[in-house]
Amino acid sequence: MAKKVKNTVKDEMDIKGAVILVLVLTGVVLVMYLLTLGAQKLGWFDLRYVKPEVQTATISYDNILAGTIFSRQSGEYYVLIADFSSDDNIYLGSLGSLYNKKEDKLNLYSVDLGNLMNKSIIGETANPSAQDVKSLSINEPTLILIKDGRNSKYIPGFDNIKTELGV
Repeated sequence: MAKKVKNTVKDEMDIKGAVILVLVLTGVVLVMYLLTLGAQKLGWFDLRYVKPEVQTATISYDNILAGTIFSRQSGEYYVLIADFSSDDNIYLGSLGSLYNKKEDKLNLYSVDLGNLMNKSIIGETANPSAQDVKSLSINEPTLILIKDGRNSKYIPGFDNIKTELGV
């Protein structure tokens, strides 16, 4: 009788193992099927599928941070400061592009006040005589002419900027 009980327990364990094996295999097949459906919906199996190209990163030397306004390499240059993401200032970027197409021009750098790292220079009142970033305060779109690391000319307002750049 003891032999019969051992055989029954062994048979139950074999059946239990077989059921677990079937469930695991069914789960694996189901996961593979769902992955295949997802890939098909994404178009991976379409003959016209073209893998998207990864763009290479580019560094813009024209867009600078506020902290580097007075410390650029060139001796004389302009710095255009505005929130370029604002609808009110959308034409300032165009002015900069037009100016950069001119032949005899100074370097023109842009500081975007929409960038959180540049928010420190936004103030209630402007400081046109600022000679360093700590004392610089901007309250409207502004163009600054820098000569040898010093504020040489402070030009606030769109119309004044347009006149100064000659575009």
